[in-house]
Amino acid sequence: MRILIYHNEGAGHEGGLPPALIGSLRKAGHDIEWRNIKGDPLDGSAPPYDLIVAAGGDGSVGRTARQLVGSHVPIAVLPLGTANNLASTLDAGKHDLTRRIDAWSMVPFDAGTLRWGDRDYWFFEGFGLGAFAETASRLTALARAGAVEPSREAELARDLSALAAQAQEQAPFEATVYCDGQEISGRFVLIEVLNIGLIGPNVALAANVDPSDGALDIVLIRDDQRPELVRYLDALKDGHGPAPPCASRLAREIRITAPSGGCAHVDGASIELTPQSTVTLGVEHDAVKFLGGIPD
Repeated sequence: MRILIYHNEGAGHEGGLPPALIGSLRKAGHDIEWRNIKGDPLDGSAPPYDLIVAAGGDGSVGRTARQLVGSHVPIAVLPLGTANNLASTLDAGKHDLTRRIDAWSMVPFDAGTLRWGDRDYWFFEGFGLGAFAETASRLTALARAGAVEPSREAELARDLSALAAQAQEQAPFEATVYCDGQEISGRFVLIEVLNIGLIGPNVALAANVDPSDGALDIVLIRDDQRPELVRYLDALKDGHGPAPPCASRLAREIRITAPSGGCAHVDGASIELTPQSTVTLGVEHDAVKFLGGIPD
């Protein structure tokens, strides 16, 4: 099998690929190539590969998947990042790649679509406004300024604390949301449109999110529901695992109008919505295929 290791060398805290990985794959008879995910786009070169290994964090997985929408080349996730939410969703362990290839269990995976003005985006985790988007933007700025935590665990704890503090302080914003034509208006502290159930520092905002069901899960937390969100995040900080604070709803077509604009996120990237912005979200069903975990 011809396998491309598509690697983000800067991902996570441990650095590098597991030392025995390439050797074990070659010993199993695979032909291995390597590329830098940041400096070497796939362009039209993906089809000759039988499998592409996205080696990095959630951003690296998303970058790989966006280039492979509709190509039918499967993606294996090798989690080397901090949160690794997509890897958790796919039951993809760091040290079991050779066994997962042997099992060859394919997982169809939807992609979220987003249009804002004349801009189009794919997303595989989620899109949102409010507390999480503001936190993610601030933490990205810290990372670019060189702020580094000593370990993956320390970074996750810092990020969760930052999200809990932002949820407490978040200025409410007006928005109108249309979910498959149903209008919902209000003052919110958080809106998240999810393709998977985890965001940021392994926070589950919705239960039983299925990234292959042809729909998105939307979580709307109004200003008067803020205490429930804060209690939930504080419980996670204390090591407890309560149920998500608010019910989600499924939708295939979503439109969000935010009169004041503001910070939004598309997966791990931040965008600044202009006042009176409207974003339109949908689903590309079975957009890519991932290598799943090892079946029981």
